[in-house]
Amino acid sequence: MCSKKRWFEHLSHVNPLFSSRPTFGAVLLFSLLATSCYKPEDGLGVDLLPPDALLNAVEVDTSAVVAWSSVGTPCAPATSAALCWVAMWTTASGLANASIVTQVRLSTNGVGENQDPANLFCDSLVLSLVYDEGSYGYGNLDPQVVKVLELAEFFPNDTSYTSDRLPSVTSWNDLVVAGRDVFTPQPLSTPVIDGVTLKPQLRIPLDPALGQRFLSRFGELEMSTNEEFLKFFKGLWVLTDNGQQDPYQAAVLYMAMLDAQTKLTLYYRDVSVPDTLTFDFLIERQRGALHPHVVRSAQAVDPGLPQALADTSLGQERIYVQSMGGVKSWVHFPDLTTYPRRA
Repeated sequence: MCSKKRWFEHLSHVNPLFSSRPTFGAVLLFSLLATSCYKPEDGLGVDLLPPDALLNAVEVDTSAVVAWSSVGTPCAPATSAALCWVAMWTTASGLANASIVTQVRLSTNGVGENQDPANLFCDSLVLSLVYDEGSYGYGNLDPQVVKVLELAEFFPNDTSYTSDRLPSVTSWNDLVVAGRDVFTPQPLSTPVIDGVTLKPQLRIPLDPALGQRFLSRFGELEMSTNEEFLKFFKGLWVLTDNGQQDPYQAAVLYMAMLDAQTKLTLYYRDVSVPDTLTFDFLIERQRGALHPHVVRSAQAVDPGLPQALADTSLGQERIYVQSMGGVKSWVHFPDLTTYPRRA
């Protein structure tokens, strides 16, 4: 499972030799004494060693450290909680681009059983993604271009996926309403819709033609159960389409996929009813959520990372770390196994 860490490189200078002051033995002895201060009052564990037993300590002046960076392996993305949505480019690590793939489900069975689809008309269709309260993101709140595509494949809940898995789509036609695809993140702003104050969220207007497709199936088999609906509509892929970015432009944004306000809302009219009606499609909460991402370290302006990946010996000067399967760092203590023989 991918940890929710910042998408930026961490650079550390590593010296092949380090001085141990105080000595290894002194640190170990101090740790044991400090731990003993917190023993339960009943003296649990005092008889594990005889009172006169000597502790073997090893004194080490220097020890070799070998470090290097390597390309990370794809990880298993989180299928719930917060998912990243990001397009961020840095001079040291190149482009990091993440997206959200999720199924959409009915909020109730038997949708539209008493309605005539011929009398239903879509006013709008809005995809709402709530910003995660714990950490809405990292970077700059610059405008970003959002793109939403319709999935062409179903993601069963008994199958594992990794972060390098890119889904297939019905077409590359963007579902976002034309001219409404540029968003400036406002993770601290609470929108008010129909007099109701909502949590900070990204509200993406989708093509009403998709909403009309949904309405055309009201009262039909496709809207009877979630199983039938998922055969009809596989889900959505939400990604960025920012084009060329300047270094450190844009940001990582964490979306709370488990929040009840993260959903797809259909606003529509029935010719027999004067008021606008709504129906909520739920974002998949337990399965079918992917978090594909692409890391392009070769696009780094600073040649340090590409050179470090090509020559592991350069890790003795600088190592790179990037989360979610980007760049992995390794630190090896070759002399560690020799310490017992020095006692």
